[in-house]
Amino acid sequence: MAKKKPQRPAKRTQPKQSKSKPAPQKVVPPTISVFFELRDVAGIRHHSDHSDIQRARIAAQMLVTSSDINQAWVFRDVEIFTLAAG
Repeated sequence: MAKKKPQRPAKRTQPKQSKSKPAPQKVVPPTISVFFELRDVAGIRHHSDHSDIQRARIAAQMLVTSSDINQAWVFRDVEIFTLAAG
């Protein structure tokens, strides 16, 4: 009669861990707006929207270096409503 081979203990399987993917970066909606006023022209104009206050300040500072621009403003949490072009 042939000898029986001793049974090996069953391997313990670890649950498969999925490769961790980096979380998608959150897109921060722009909440800071830069406006400017032209020299000798009544009214203000919208220049750009930013989500970072430092970038908005740099944009405003660059605007006032122009000889055509009288003033520039940085506004936080501004809602701008425009007529839809159609």
